[in-house]
Amino acid sequence: MAALLQMTSLQFLSRPGKPRRELGIISYKKKLLGPMQLEVVMPRVRKDGACAQFRPSQPEESMIQLYKAGRTEHMIILRGNANIAPGGVVELAQSSSQAGKIVFQACKRPEGDWSVKYMHPLSCFQAFNIVISLFHNPTTSGLDALPAAESRAPDSGPSSATSTSPGGGTSPSRGPLSGAGIELNAAKPGSIINTASLEGLSHAVYTLTVQGAKVYSGLYNGNIQVWHMDAYVNLPSGSRPEYHTLSGHTSSVYALVVTDRQLISASHDKMVKMWDLNTLRCRHTLKGHNSRVRALALAGKLLFSGSNDKSIKVWNLEMVSQTQSLDSHSSWIRALASERDVLTSASKDNTVKVWDLKSMKCIFTFSTGSEVYSLAVTNNTVYGGCQDHKIRVWNLNTMQKSHMLIGHEGVVRCLFIRNQTLYSGGSDCKVKVWDLKTNDCTTLFGHTSFIRAVAVDELGQTLYSGADDKKIKIWQAR
Repeated sequence: MAALLQMTSLQFLSRPGKPRRELGIISYKKKLLGPMQLEVVMPRVRKDGACAQFRPSQPEESMIQLYKAGRTEHMIILRGNANIAPGGVVELAQSSSQAGKIVFQACKRPEGDWSVKYMHPLSCFQAFNIVISLFHNPTTSGLDALPAAESRAPDSGPSSATSTSPGGGTSPSRGPLSGAGIELNAAKPGSIINTASLEGLSHAVYTLTVQGAKVYSGLYNGNIQVWHMDAYVNLPSGSRPEYHTLSGHTSSVYALVVTDRQLISASHDKMVKMWDLNTLRCRHTLKGHNSRVRALALAGKLLFSGSNDKSIKVWNLEMVSQTQSLDSHSSWIRALASERDVLTSASKDNTVKVWDLKSMKCIFTFSTGSEVYSLAVTNNTVYGGCQDHKIRVWNLNTMQKSHMLIGHEGVVRCLFIRNQTLYSGGSDCKVKVWDLKTNDCTTLFGHTSFIRAVAVDELGQTLYSGADDKKIKIWQAR
């Protein structure tokens, strides 16, 4: 068991010259889908209120070591679930009691405060410590930020609560990936939540793209994973996610784009590869760059690739050949984005260039004032995620800088636009959702390292984010 919280760090409980008092152990087991499993180990409390105390003077006398050795005669062990969702409930049952007897229950009330119920063998002090742990552990701290249930039937105490038996729990009434049919751009404040996570990846996630029920992720080690999201609805707890791995690149995959029939990838290995979506085999390898390829963009039958070699290569997807090279930047190409007959490119040279795709000429250059790491374009408006933590906005009709979106506290590494909503991810480990009509912003917490990729499905109902923490998080409105 991994003890994520062993409450021996509460120095105020110690007196000089005496070993510190251990309050207990709480273990969190994150499942791919459904409620999180909790295991709580506490000193045993008698009905007269006397409580066993653990003050180890040697490591082998600590609660966690005694627990691992099976010496639990002076401990109580509770098991249960924490449902990280609006109206989510935390319930714990004593492992030695009859099935279904709940001895701890906590939930957020509609008024905004928390209701905590407990019964013997827990003391009030121990119940309080469990709640404090839930609010401070990164995995469950989001419970307090989620909205409460609209209504909850009254109950007579913890023992009357329904849902969990020792060591297990019931499934949520709605599968985490089944969705509620709510578009993200229509979501109420606070209603976009992390409904599931794809974990156990071998390396950091550098890029994402979505088509239908499939999510494609490019990893640091050069592999591409194809996730079959239609298989996640009603997936049994503990089942391994279903995915295919595409191997072919020899180094990091920086960019992915998908068409009706093929997936296209760009890599640190200087190559652009075209993959058949039916066979999941590489059909063609496009060679032409002499340094890492960082960015891709599609415009009809044309593919554009941007590289550290300062060039943008233009490829005809039908002929599978390079047609020309756009050379105007004086440093690395970091990002590309296209809309109709316009291509925009961002470079380490602190410029964003606008290209007319009919003439293949650069028609304007924006001086950015900061290095642009990511681009998105919609309705003749260009958005650039910058090194100085800002998102700069330029109007292609007037060729003028429009305004800035300020909110990130790190480099804005990725952008995605769907249905007048801008999604951004940054080095501050945050995903932000921007309403482009009002510029209002919602912040999503959950990743523990740089976020490098965000993508939204065609329905605009599911957001995916990938990060250096080797996780893909799935966000939906509830």
